[in-house]
Amino acid sequence: MFRLKVTDDVLNSHPEIRELAETVADMCGGLPLALVTIGSAMASRRDPDNWRYAIEELQRYPSGFEGMGTRVFPLLKFSYDRLTSETHKTCFLYCSLFPRSQIIMKDELIELWIGEGLLRDSHNIAAAKREGNLILESLKLACLLEEVEVNNSEDFFKMHDILRDMALWIASSQGASKILVFQETDKSIKVQETASWNEAVRVSLWRSPSIDSLSPTPPCCPRLLTLLVRYTMIKEFENKFFQSMHALRVLDSSQNAKLSKLHVGEGELIDLQYLNLSNTNICELPIGIKKNLKAIPAGMLSSLLSLRVFSWVPTRYAGFNYGSSVPGVTVLLLEELESLKHLQEISVIILTLDSLNKLKSSSKLQSCVRRQVMGLPELSSLIDISSSSLTTMMKGHFSQNLQDLSIINCSIKDLTCILYIPRLRFLFAKDCPSLEEIIAIDLHSEPSEENLSMFLHLN
Repeated sequence: MFRLKVTDDVLNSHPEIRELAETVADMCGGLPLALVTIGSAMASRRDPDNWRYAIEELQRYPSGFEGMGTRVFPLLKFSYDRLTSETHKTCFLYCSLFPRSQIIMKDELIELWIGEGLLRDSHNIAAAKREGNLILESLKLACLLEEVEVNNSEDFFKMHDILRDMALWIASSQGASKILVFQETDKSIKVQETASWNEAVRVSLWRSPSIDSLSPTPPCCPRLLTLLVRYTMIKEFENKFFQSMHALRVLDSSQNAKLSKLHVGEGELIDLQYLNLSNTNICELPIGIKKNLKAIPAGMLSSLLSLRVFSWVPTRYAGFNYGSSVPGVTVLLLEELESLKHLQEISVIILTLDSLNKLKSSSKLQSCVRRQVMGLPELSSLIDISSSSLTTMMKGHFSQNLQDLSIINCSIKDLTCILYIPRLRFLFAKDCPSLEEIIAIDLHSEPSEENLSMFLHLN
């Protein structure tokens, strides 16, 4: 289709054009409307430099390319306009913060929506996640998001590149929803560029390994709600960088291997709801946020009176390298979590017997556990975490919200406890030399309704 519009005469007019044309066609992502529109626009271009410029334009400013902003995007926008609510539309536009062809984890996306307060029930985590799942399903049915299977799991989505370009085009025309995305080719964020943050509501610097510094002049962005900075070479956020970000609710600076300092002064980021610093080199957080990744000082966690979600565990931790360098939650930390009135969900790593006993003694904490990693590497040869003891734990409040369970380096003979985790979706066991079987009781030869309903959520 693309070749017919460009014509073989143009494709053969220069040795370099055919290869460049293949790149341009790939950027259409198989979308017929884009293939026809862009192919027609390139039909008279016989200079390879014109094709190179077209590639750059489609990468950086696709809405300015001939026919895209006047024909392609307006037609594609029909599906967007038919969405049932402004919340659905905003959630769709939010996806454009992710890079081209990026696979998006469902849980991560919903948590970002919750953090910014996009969902109606953001005050109730469980209800908000149900709403988020319904919105994702609606976007998939409208063909605005595509479900992707990763490692036999269907909990992933991606946005078609042309639809992402359309979303950015829509956002650029809506002052209240302005999205600013820095491209992968940007070398650094200069003063003149940060000036454009003034009206931005969401900013993304994602998958830009060449970016190693931000402007020494703090950007002025009083309306900014979400800031995503991932896969860069940035080493630190300068002093006063966040001083104008009074409205910021979501700060995701994960996957920045060289990031070691986060300067946040008193009174800054006072409305922050979501913070992700996983896979960075940050060991301590400033007093402005009142957290510390390796050892949370006494009293700091309990001062976060509105805290609803606490996670000490990576979202997908099966391949995580557990060892002495991986901290577990302390008894003191668990006590502070227990004191928080609005706490609804926790994900924890338990590496000591004292912490395990504390968790066992608190029905509130057990009811909040969503993901748990349990491993006693320094004690496994001295004590026996009996299978019956673990099963007893699961029969109480423990099983209500627990979805992911990982057991590392424990002297346990079976995992019968999982029968009492109705929402279990992920189970990981490693270095358990005494483990003999998964379920140690007879589930009867005749299938029952109860048995058939087991493990419906297991990935």
